[in-house]
Formats: sequence, C-alpha cells, structure tokens
Amino acid sequence: DLVKDEFERISKAMAMDMGLLPKDPSEKDDPEKLILVRMDSMEIEAHAKVMTRLEILYTTVFIMIRYLLRTKFGHIIPESLSHYLDEDDHNKVLYYRRPLEEREKIQEDRVAAVVREMNTLQSVLVANFSSELLEEIPEYKVFLRVQEEQTVLGMDGIRRPKDKKDISPDSVQNPFDTTVTYRNKRGPHHGSVLNVAEVHDGEGNGIIIDADVSPNTTADTTIEKQPDNGPSMQVEADGAYDSAELEELAGQKNMELTATSLTGKLPNDVFADFELSSDKQSIVKCPMGNAPVSCKYNKNSAYITAHMPDNCCASCPHREECKARINNKKSRSSVKVYVNNVRRARKVRALNTEKVKLAAHHRNGVEGIMSVLRRKYKLDDIPVFGIDASALWVWTSLLSYNLVKYQKYTLSQKRLVTC
Repeated sequence: DLVKDEFERISKAMAMDMGLLPKDPSEKDDPEKLILVRMDSMEIEAHAKVMTRLEILYTTVFIMIRYLLRTKFGHIIPESLSHYLDEDDHNKVLYYRRPLEEREKIQEDRVAAVVREMNTLQSVLVANFSSELLEEIPEYKVFLRVQEEQTVLGMDGIRRPKDKKDISPDSVQNPFDTTVTYRNKRGPHHGSVLNVAEVHDGEGNGIIIDADVSPNTTADTTIEKQPDNGPSMQVEADGAYDSAELEELAGQKNMELTATSLTGKLPNDVFADFELSSDKQSIVKCPMGNAPVSCKYNKNSAYITAHMPDNCCASCPHREECKARINNKKSRSSVKVYVNNVRRARKVRALNTEKVKLAAHHRNGVEGIMSVLRRKYKLDDIPVFGIDASALWVWTSLLSYNLVKYQKYTLSQKRLVTC
C-alpha cells in the first residue's frame, strides 16, 4: 500500500522533527528517551447499504442473472426466475405491508423461496459452464460464498436456509461490497475498524505514526506489526488491550503495555498476593505464606490446583475469597487459582498507582482524536465502497490531521523563539 507507506514515512519524519521519536538509532535504548505511545480504535461505518437477510439473498441472485444478461447468456435463465427481469420485482419481494405478528413468518417463507431459486440457478450454471470458467467469474464467487454462508446442505442434497444463529458475523452483508462485516459492540455495526497509535510528549503535542484498517471482526494488530528490537516504548491503552498474550508480545518488542482500565468481572484482591513460579504453573506460597504440598496445572483452562498442608485453609481469613475446598475427614484442603486472575488482581492494584493514573490521563487524550476524525474528517461517511478504497481515504485523512498538528507545533516554536 504505497499511500500508507508514504503516510507512515512522512508522519515519522514529522515526529522526529518534533522530538517525539529519536533521530539517532543509538538513542533507542536510552531510558531518558522513553517514547510515549497511546492507542485506541474506532469503528468506521461502511458506505454500502445495510441489507436484511432476504435482500442479501435476492441481490445475490439478481447480480448473477444480470451477469448472464450482460454476457449474452440470457437464454439459459429459467422461466421460474424471469420475474427478476421485472423492474418492480425488487420492491414486490422485499417490501410489503402486513401486521407485525405476520411479518416474521412471511420473511422466513420468502427467504426459503429465494434459496430454492438459488438452487435452481446453481443447477443451470453448473450445467452450462465448466467449473474452471465459473471459478474465474467474480459474480459467481460471491454467489457461491453467500450460498455457503446462508444455507446448509441437507441429507437429501438440497440446500435450505440456515438458522440465524449459525450465520457468521463475517458473512457477506452486502453482495456489492463483500468486505463489509457485522459486529455488535454497543449496538450493531457494519463496516471496518480503525486502530491508531499516536506518539506524544504528554504536553499536547502528538503525531499518529501507525494505523490499521481491518474488518471489525478482527483483533488489534498494531502491537504485532512493531519490530522486535525497536526503541523503548510505553504504550498506553484501554482495557480492550489487557491480555497476557499482548503483554508478552509487547515485552518481546521492547514495549511496556499499560492498560489504564479493565473490562469484565474483576477478581478478588486476595489473588494478587499469590506467589507463582517463574513458569506460572505452580504456586510458591499463598497470601498467608503457606507453601502447597503439591500443585497440578491444567493447561487447557490455565489454572492451578494447590493442595495445602494440615488443612490450613479451614481457619484462614481468606477462605471465602479463595473459595477453598475443605476436607475435614482427611484434614486436607485445596484451592483453585486461575493464572489470569492473579495477573488481573495485580493489575487492579496497579491502577491506583501514580504511574498508571498519569498514563490514564495521557491516554484519555486519544479519545479526542477519534472525535476529530469523525466530525472534521467525516470518517463515518466515506463515499467509497470496499475496505481497500476506504483505507486510502483514511490514510489521507490521518496525514491531514498530522499536518495540522505539525503546523501548530512549528508555529508555537516560532512564538517561543520570538519571546
């Protein structure tokens, strides 16, 4: 992506001139030159129309029939599908006025009818075209993908509509733009997701040096793309980036990942005091200082079962918090500790430290960037189709944003020199 390469090159050059990135490679390991990076993501609404399941199926068949007409194969269109040639057929099939309680049943019947028409058209295509030729037709690729995503093959060899719950979120949402995906995060969303990483100085100066546009069903890849031996960075992110895997990955890339908030149910504070072995597969001692007699690690669920000595858990003040299991007959006790609960409990304690509070204050500034990108640069109203074309619009918008920030910085430096 040449446009993205130019965006990154120009942006990093501006960041170096502003002193946000080291100009000399020898400075990358200097602790006094720690680079501050804050990350966040935003959802970008697709320009393509949001379609119902019925409209997706109907439009897919219509596109394939239109291809046959355009390529002079209209004579093979079955009589049962000739209604697709009627200009008013689209409205007749998709739009109807019925009582609310009848609409769902009508919708299901019409979906089943269009699936049967897809089966008919599929048979005609296979009978008249070779498999090699069909594989080269873009319209047929979309047709086949929608058919596989929306239907299931029965024991009798006939395809029927899938249950709604079995349809994947990354299925085709609009046959005219197959890159659109579906996600339900604080409400339904059709489009892509933009992840940005801004390098800043903590005083209002910042430049977006990295960004990624991907389907909204994919996880963040900003950290994964960084070089393994890059400069020392402190990365400030929200709770969505809190995971043991990302922390380990960040450590390999000379980055300190600081999640300024946590999502989901928080563990009891007592788990922060469990001391684990270096491989995190056994417990060295519990919060009361007792060492287990034996430990067993469950690799699949990442938890440790520790058998404690002399039934010490029976009189422990943390018995309820640890949910220890007591066996009075054998005078034994055991406790199950999830490794992730230990990590998250320590994270919760760290949130109250001054370092994390400062990081949270810095990271909150990236929320303003997302607001500006939506309001000023209209990233929710990109007038192009497809994720690749949308990405080009995003790179130029981000570069415009960076140029404005760089101009403000240079003007402020001139004022300082004048004073």
